[in-house]
Parts: sequence; C-alpha cells; structure tokens
Amino acid sequence: MSMEQPKIQDYAIIGDGRSAALISNRGSIDWLCWPRFDSASIFAAIVDTEIGGNWSIRLSQDSQTTRRYIDNTNVLETEFATSSGKIVVTDFMPVTSEEQKKKRLWPEHELIRWV
Repeated sequence: MSMEQPKIQDYAIIGDGRSAALISNRGSIDWLCWPRFDSASIFAAIVDTEIGGNWSIRLSQDSQTTRRYIDNTNVLETEFATSSGKIVVTDFMPVTSEEQKKKRLWPEHELIRWV
C-alpha cells in the first residue's frame, strides 16, 4: 500500500548551520544532504518516494501525530499517540562553537534521533 507523498507544509526542518534535514509529519527523514549542504543527499524521498530513500520510524497501528520544537531550540519532538500509549521521537543536530569543538572530542556533524 503506497502512502500519499507529504506536502511541503508537512515538513519540519532541523539543522546545525552546515546541513539540514526535512522531517515529515509522519516522522520520516525524507531529505538530508550529508555532511554539508553542498554534499550529495543520503535521503531524498521528498524528490522520489520510490528510490530516494528515507529514515522512517512507523507504528504498527494507526496513530495521532503531533509535533513541536522545544522552545528556543532546533530540537523537534514528534509524538505518536495510540489507544494503547504514546511514543516520542526527538530529532536534532547538535550545534556548538568551533572553540568548543577544539576543547572536546566533538563530532564534525551528527544527527541524533532519540526514541
């Protein structure tokens, strides 16, 4: 069963100033150029749902979905609620200064998806 392609207004964005990901209201990461904006995409379902690829977390039953950005952050929370409970998926790309990266072992880029 093929699902309808989300509309552009169905997407939220997270980023770190070097790259960005588009996350649908279904919780799938449908666009991501990695590790920089000018890099090739590793997920491109927003362009082609058949071969573009995505990173999807889906429930086995129907759910109501809500999402929000945590105040004053680039952290996106997507909540899936069913009759038997709920699950929250948190997506973000950490941001830090170049100075802090030099002081600690900090990855150049990372996308964190916490369930």
